[in-house]
Amino acid sequence: MILIPIAVISGLGLVFGLGLSYASKVFEVKVDERIAKVREMLPGANCGAC
Repeated sequence: MILIPIAVISGLGLVFGLGLSYASKVFEVKVDERIAKVREMLPGANCGAC
């Protein structure tokens, strides 16, 4: 009797997990390497002193 709800919830978790995995591949945001290089050259102090 308790096995049916467990199977349903496990199945839903599997389906949603696969859907999220697929969506993360489709909607992947490309990171521009130039931005990372410029950010490394800037001072890391975010105190607002400048």
